[in-house]
Amino acid sequence: MNIKHLNLRKQYKVRSIFRILVLCYTIIMMYFVNPHSLSVLDVYNFFRGFSWLHVIWMIAVVSMLLQVIPTKGLFSIGSTKHFKVFFKSTKRIPTKEEFKALFKKGSLNALKMLVIWIALIAVIGILWAKDILAERELLLISVVFYVLDLLFVLYWCPIRAWILKNRCCSTCRIFNWDHMMMFSPLIFIKGF
Repeated sequence: MNIKHLNLRKQYKVRSIFRILVLCYTIIMMYFVNPHSLSVLDVYNFFRGFSWLHVIWMIAVVSMLLQVIPTKGLFSIGSTKHFKVFFKSTKRIPTKEEFKALFKKGSLNALKMLVIWIALIAVIGILWAKDILAERELLLISVVFYVLDLLFVLYWCPIRAWILKNRCCSTCRIFNWDHMMMFSPLIFIKGF
């Protein structure tokens, strides 16, 4: 491991601690301090006053913006490779057949993950429609996904190990899907 990798890993660990604190903050605010605070999610109430949910919303927006702005040193090469300025070619160019095989495998893995994720969100949607899950649980699920996203990158990723079966995040075709995935349970909340 080189120094650059260690520094990035430290940054990711600090971010994971921050995300865990966001999860704790969400649980404390939603279940103990202000359990009725989710009324801010009722369609236009979001703009009527300031609440702790605005802080969560701002964290989500800033996090998403950082993903689409090319920033050197804040993210691993896997999450910045789609920017021309950060793209690094392999030393050996694959043959046309090798490229087709790699592309096919990556596309099938991405499709498999998309189907699994849509099924998971559909189950969450059904539980929401049947009133088994409420707005607070949907928000909590999203914040849990927010934490797991970075823990999977840092420690162990069941998606990589069990579904995609690839080496690491830099070869993962779904690496930049994280924000779409972590905030997808919020689509059922009308005011979010």
